[in-house]
Amino acid sequence: MIRNATPDDAGAIHLLTSDLGYSTSPETVSHQLEYLLSSEAQKVQVFEHLEQPAGWIQFGKTFRVGSEPFVEITGLVVSKRFRRLGIATALVNQAMTYAASENMKLRVRCNSQRADAHRFYRSLGFIVNKEQTVFELS
Repeated sequence: MIRNATPDDAGAIHLLTSDLGYSTSPETVSHQLEYLLSSEAQKVQVFEHLEQPAGWIQFGKTFRVGSEPFVEITGLVVSKRFRRLGIATALVNQAMTYAASENMKLRVRCNSQRADAHRFYRSLGFIVNKEQTVFELS
């Protein structure tokens, strides 16, 4: 079952995100989730399997001055225990439906090291639009 996330999901989202190798603190996840849930332009949804969160997705409208708006998947995680059950596909389908309802393209950025994720998105019909490098100041 897919449902909208609630603040009570912060702990499960943190554990799932840690499972993928990210080291965000539980407090940060909780704070970010509350912020996102208050946004009209962002969606966070949870897939429940066996009465527990087995995956989550974040997507939302993205606006840039120099291009048409689009919907972007900005987070997708499925528990290692529940992979290959169609959970990620079901979650991405939620984003596809939302993008279509908004008459916007759907995009996703993917770490260049995640070959399995690349194959997954290609299997759903996504094509590589461009490759880029991310720069960051700390």
